[in-house]
Amino acid sequence: MIRNNRQRDEMMEFVRQIRLPFKFAFQDIYPSKSPDQLAYLFGVVLKIIADHSGHSILEVYEGYKSLFNIQWSELGGVWDFRIMGASTHNTRELSEFTEKIVADATIDMGLSIGQPNEIITS
Repeated sequence: MIRNNRQRDEMMEFVRQIRLPFKFAFQDIYPSKSPDQLAYLFGVVLKIIADHSGHSILEVYEGYKSLFNIQWSELGGVWDFRIMGASTHNTRELSEFTEKIVADATIDMGLSIGQPNEIITS
């Protein structure tokens, strides 16, 4: 894991010394989701939708999870899917999931859901 420019430079020097061919695997590392993100998703977004629809917060979450959190994969020529939960997301993925829910609620239900920085807490 490279966390700064010095480590990057050391890695580049190490790579220069390796005989070709070789493989690299790059992976973006995002921090885990924050309690504030989960509080906004469950305590604000899903609660507003649940109050509007008459369903419980968990029912609304399960519905959106099966709508927006499907991961398709191909194994041996057969396509399969998994429904991902919030526990598998990092900060970026959870933000995207929440934004999709807010957009859907705004477009389909006409709800106005404030962004996290617009929510006033007391």
